[in-house]
Amino acid sequence: MNYKNIIFFTITLILIFSTTLIKNKTKDLEEKIYITKESISKKETEHKKMLLEYNYLTSPVKLMEYHKLYFDEDLIPLKIDDLKQIKLNKSSFEIKELDKF
Repeated sequence: MNYKNIIFFTITLILIFSTTLIKNKTKDLEEKIYITKESISKKETEHKKMLLEYNYLTSPVKLMEYHKLYFDEDLIPLKIDDLKQIKLNKSSFEIKELDKF
C-alpha cells in the first residue's frame, strides 16, 4: 500500500463519518421542528376556540340575555355626566367630577 491509497481511504472514512453525523443531526432537528409545529398548531386551535367562545359570550345579544336573566332590576342606565371619580387617600376618599373630553 502506498501513501496515496492510505490518504484516499482515510479521507473517504472521514467523509462517511461526517455525512452520518450530519444526517443524524439534521434528522434530530427536523423532528424538533415537527414537534414544535404540532405544538403551535394545537395552541392556535385552542386560541381560536377560546376567541370564538369569548366573542359569543360578549356579543350584544348574549349580554342583553344576561342582563335580563341576572340584572333586570339591579342595573339602571346612567348618563356620562352622572359618573364620578373616587380618589383614595391614605385614610379617606374623595369624590370628584370626571374630566370632560
